[in-house]
Amino acid sequence: MEKKRELVKKRLRKLPEYVREAVAMIRIQKKAGKPKEIDLEKRVMPFLFARLMNRSNNFKVFFVL
Repeated sequence: MEKKRELVKKRLRKLPEYVREAVAMIRIQKKAGKPKEIDLEKRVMPFLFARLMNRSNNFKVFFVL
């Protein structure tokens, strides 16, 4: 169990890198209006992290790749 916990911690530390890779694959069409103040990566991180924490019972499922 301790090995799995360490693996989850390691992958959690790499979460920003995973998000950066995913965001790099997304193409957004520019549209009229005021541009967003913060980039997509910074908008996604809090949402994703909160989502993972809400599923803390199944937290390890997200990081078993």
